[in-house]
Amino acid sequence: MAANVLVATPDRALAMALRPRGAEWTCLVATSTEDAVNLARQTRPDVAVVDDRLAPVRGRTAGAWIAFVWPTRVLSIGGPHDTVAALRRPVTATDVTAVVTSAVSRPATAAWGFALDADTLEVQAAHGAQRLTPTEYRLLRVLITAGADGASAASLATVIDAASSLRVHLGNLRRKLGLVTGDAGYVVARGGRYRLLQTAP
Repeated sequence: MAANVLVATPDRALAMALRPRGAEWTCLVATSTEDAVNLARQTRPDVAVVDDRLAPVRGRTAGAWIAFVWPTRVLSIGGPHDTVAALRRPVTATDVTAVVTSAVSRPATAAWGFALDADTLEVQAAHGAQRLTPTEYRLLRVLITAGADGASAASLATVIDAASSLRVHLGNLRRKLGLVTGDAGYVVARGGRYRLLQTAP
């Protein structure tokens, strides 16, 4: 099945150049933060490419809102001197295509030794399956997206209810990952960031 890719950018020329794609992935384009969030909620994209020029809404960037409604792998488009962004302006449709094709060809969960079911919210591995709460599922998706770099408490907090305790949700997620992986996969906090780790087999 073709992957769904959401590209959120105010650059209408870039947006038009990305439509349509072939069988490998389907491109959904939004040119405003509101449209991007609505598309993310409706289509549950496998990958999102988010331009940092999209206007924040109620203090949250487009990327943070997308992660809140459907935490996915987010590839950012930043300025020419942005050392963190996956893509730096000026960006062409060919640049976006290359980065997205690479991202959709590697299932993000494969590196961690478990599978994540978007429909049932289950995490599955050699020792069985555990149903995650929607909050735990969102946190795990953010940790998968962050990879070895990890995620800050602030970025994880964007996907939970403001009244919730991040520590409690992460504790429950650690326990469930331990159950399905035989304690081979777990969440650790180091240097103010949270990371997924996997012990050597």
